[in-house]
Amino acid sequence: MLDVKAEQLARKCSEQQEEILTLQETLDDKEIEVKELIQQHKQERQDKDLLIRRLKRGSQVLEDNVTQLENDYEKEVLELKKKVVELENRKRN
Repeated sequence: MLDVKAEQLARKCSEQQEEILTLQETLDDKEIEVKELIQQHKQERQDKDLLIRRLKRGSQVLEDNVTQLENDYEKEVLELKKKVVELENRKRN
């Protein structure tokens, strides 16, 4: 009778050890998966930060270009006004 109980306990203990090993393997797999997801998230964040910096730089370049175009336009308008005045003065003379 004791042998049967001892055998049952040994079998149950063995089954529980197998279950623990299986759970540990699952935990290890999940740990690896979480680490990979964290790394992927970090990479995506870095990519987004880089994109934001590039967009900000591009935006600044566009703003500078618009400012330069406005300045060039104002210069041309002034030159045209001067020419108009010159032509009007020539006409009068």
